[in-house]
Amino acid sequence: MGSLRFRRSISLGKGVRLNFNKSSIGISAGIPGLRYSVNTNGQSTRSAGIPGTGLYYRSQTRPRRSGTAATPRRTSYLAETQATQAGEPTVVTPQIAEQIVPKAGFFASETEKGFRKGLVAYLQQDWKGAAQAFEFASASDTRNLSDDFFLGASYVRLHRFADAVPYFEKVVASPQGLPDDLMRRYVPGTLTMMLPITERSTASINFDSVGAALILAELYQELGRKSQGIGVVQRLHQLAPDDEVIKLSLADLLYDDDDFQGLVELTDGVNNTNDLTLATLHLRAKGMANQGLIAPAAEVLSICLRRTAGRDSELLKEIRYNRAEAYELLGEARKAKSDWAKLVAEDPFFRDVRARLESAPN
Repeated sequence: MGSLRFRRSISLGKGVRLNFNKSSIGISAGIPGLRYSVNTNGQSTRSAGIPGTGLYYRSQTRPRRSGTAATPRRTSYLAETQATQAGEPTVVTPQIAEQIVPKAGFFASETEKGFRKGLVAYLQQDWKGAAQAFEFASASDTRNLSDDFFLGASYVRLHRFADAVPYFEKVVASPQGLPDDLMRRYVPGTLTMMLPITERSTASINFDSVGAALILAELYQELGRKSQGIGVVQRLHQLAPDDEVIKLSLADLLYDDDDFQGLVELTDGVNNTNDLTLATLHLRAKGMANQGLIAPAAEVLSICLRRTAGRDSELLKEIRYNRAEAYELLGEARKAKSDWAKLVAEDPFFRDVRARLESAPN
């Protein structure tokens, strides 16, 4: 992808830099490792990692996670937490948080007790209490990263985005991966979170180094540090070029950075299979339109609308609205009017569709 601009370096403060290029990331240089394996059940596994960091990506031959529609980004970070045990997800409600988190043993350190206290508070949605407990755990702990991860997550819930960044940077830059000892000891099962990727799409991600990198990229974007956000997700995309969440995140960042050519190249070959790929195709069409490629953009939007079953209705309305605009620019008034009419029939109060229909030529 010739026009994708690789962001070379991210300052982590105190003289530490997280460096990127087409073959390495992290505190020290290295070539990403790639491994394929098959277990005795015939399940294939691909693992890719970046030497010198805790970042790695692992995919298996099992159903992929899917994205769902959500409230707008910036207001729903970590909106849902689940613990997966015995293969079945259980929503951890505030009422059961105290019971589901293992007790600290008699000989547990003060750091461990602080971590457990923060974890219970976090699951109880007591963000301030969680932040206070994790601040203590993070300050007194030099071996683990999970207290830093949860402290950053707590700051995000408190909308303290700038305060959260250094802790996610620490997780991403560290050669240690997650889960660590604290997480394995106290976190029930495998926790996941809902992370907004675009204004209308969220995805379920894990509490691990890749999840931390995705959150960090969203925080960079929120704080106007687009280049740094793109650098983080570009490297993840190199590790996992087929991951739909990572690709959508990068597409959204490139669109926000006005790198429309890079966006179009990135999204080549994407198919409309779920809400995540639908959102990615929508961004592809918008990238084309911003380059003056109105007819190709209209075709991509039409591809988006060929499969609507199970797709997010609000996103579909945005797509139809954009296609109607494209048809008007192409001088195809009848097609545009048909889309305006369908939108009015579905939702007469959606944006300015009634006025657009009334002003459309016969």
